Amino acid sequence: MAPFSKTPPSEPPLIILWSTPRSASTAFEKAMMQHPGIMVIHEPFTDCYYFGNERCSARYGNYSGGKVFNKKGAYAAIGPKNSDKVRFVKELAFQARPYCE
Repeated sequence: MAPFSKTPPSEPPLIILWSTPRSASTAFEKAMMQHPGIMVIHEPFTDCYYFGNERCSARYGNYSGGKVFNKKGAYAAIGPKNSDKVRFVKELAFQARPYCE
């Protein structure tokens, strides 16, 4: 195991909250939104899960609103590394699991 480094990381950390439905995770997410140093990314895999071409559920039908929902887009939403803010992602674990590598 590498020793603890006293130098700051080159970029702010990425924090991911993998949650379950009805667990008050959105309330926690709303609290995180209040911190000026945190950029919150809300459920980036949800649209892939329900509306993408590799979707896992047809619960909400075929609506796409002219958008393409896929794994690449979800990762792009998570990845704006040029920010000086901590990235906090809140996602329902069952929705993200099929798209995580």
